[in-house]
Amino acid sequence: MEYKISVLKDPARIPELIELFRTGLGDTTEAFWKWRLFTDNGQQDQPFAVILEDESGFMAGVTSVLPVLYGEGESARKCIQFCDWVVHPDHRGRGLIKMAYEYAWTYFLDRGYDFIMEFPNDNSYPIFQKYGFHEEPHINCWNSRKHMFISKKAPRDFRINDMEIRFSKECPITGAIFSRDDRICRTPAYMKWKYDGNPETEYHWATIWKKENCTGYVVYTLTKGRLRTAVNVYDWEYPYADSHILREILHKIGKQGNYVSIWGRYSKTEENLLEQCGLRRSMCSTRLMLKALSAKGWPEPLTLTRIDTDY
Repeated sequence: MEYKISVLKDPARIPELIELFRTGLGDTTEAFWKWRLFTDNGQQDQPFAVILEDESGFMAGVTSVLPVLYGEGESARKCIQFCDWVVHPDHRGRGLIKMAYEYAWTYFLDRGYDFIMEFPNDNSYPIFQKYGFHEEPHINCWNSRKHMFISKKAPRDFRINDMEIRFSKECPITGAIFSRDDRICRTPAYMKWKYDGNPETEYHWATIWKKENCTGYVVYTLTKGRLRTAVNVYDWEYPYADSHILREILHKIGKQGNYVSIWGRYSKTEENLLEQCGLRRSMCSTRLMLKALSAKGWPEPLTLTRIDTDY
């Protein structure tokens, strides 16, 4: 059977995408895909879906692709991240993932991209091994102590010396912020798209201000289970060597749940900071695989927060 590969450009086909995802990764919504694929995210290139259709036009496979930028100026690197590989059960074993990967490889190689980032599951892991992807270690999870019974309450703004810590449910950052070569560029436009635009997840903010300049932030969600509520930190930036402000923020937001969890791949300095905040480190099973498209390749070190893999 011959398959046609193309980029999904018509929002009217989102119901087909939803039905395909239902066969592999579960239920999604039209609002979610309109936000994810058809809304400006503040990056140079926009996210999109690569679809594979059989001879009748049936959508048999898909992967969404997120193009992002690391760093600025001469040090900038352009990255693509494959997300959400799904192949319909009736079309598996026919090389559709390979076809989509080769299509995207050529597409982005011709557009000057520097590396590919992938977080494979057990099924796709052998495929990316075969294509020569480099596997990076050291993705960890830091957790606070768990308290079964705790009186939960929302945090209030507070001050430490000349720093003000503010809590909100929308991104309060409007100015230029936190340019780092080892992380996806967090422009205000990108952050508002990523956190405020997502119709399926409510994010909470703790921001650190010195006068009217934002000098750090923590973005988190509340994930409620049957007996416990987890405070999951999705993104953070903290520029201070002293841990006392971050420790106090984590303490305040932790009162909304039974424990705080921070996932990611960080520098030694950041790892030490998390440990100074009383968090305990454990290994996780997430795989990170990378492949260079240009001589620049990927940045070293490469910092990842939970949000970088939850697109």
